[in-house]
Amino acid sequence: MRKTVEERFWEKVEKTETCWLWKGSLIRGYGHIRVGKQKIKAHRYSWILHNGALSPIQTEHPNGTCVLHRCDNPPCVRPDHLFIGSNEDNMKDRHEKGRDANLSGEARGLSKLVPKQVLEIRDLYKSGKYTQRQIGLVFGVHQKTVSNIITLKHWRGVSG
Repeated sequence: MRKTVEERFWEKVEKTETCWLWKGSLIRGYGHIRVGKQKIKAHRYSWILHNGALSPIQTEHPNGTCVLHRCDNPPCVRPDHLFIGSNEDNMKDRHEKGRDANLSGEARGLSKLVPKQVLEIRDLYKSGKYTQRQIGLVFGVHQKTVSNIITLKHWRGVSG
C-alpha cells in the first residue's frame, strides 16, 4: 500500500529540542517533498499541514506568498518556527538576518568552506597533482565550486 504524503513527510522529520529538521532531499539547504506531480518545499508543506490548505496563505498574500523561518534554519519544518509573508517580507527578513545576495564566503550562511580550506584548494590545484574533481571530493564540494574558487568567481577576498 502506498504511503500518504503526510506519512512520507513525518518519516523524514527529526524533532530536536529546537528545530524539526528535514532529513530528506535538500536543494540549496531547503527540504523538498513530492506532492502529486509537484515538488514543494518541506517547510511550506509543514505550514499547510499544520495550518490548513494553501488558499488561506494566498488570500493573505496573493502577490508572492512565502513561508519564512523565524529560526533562520532552512531545513526546519517546525510549524511554530514558520510564518507567512510576502516576497518583500522575505527580502527584508533576509537582509535583517545578514543573508543578502551580495554576501560571499562564510557570510552567505550556507557555505561549506572556511577561508583556510579555500587557500588549501588553491594550493592543491596550483601543485598540478590533483584535478578539480579530486579536490572537490576531498572537500565535499562540486567540481564547479572548486573551479569558481580557483578562477576567483567565489571567495576572491581570500588570499594568502
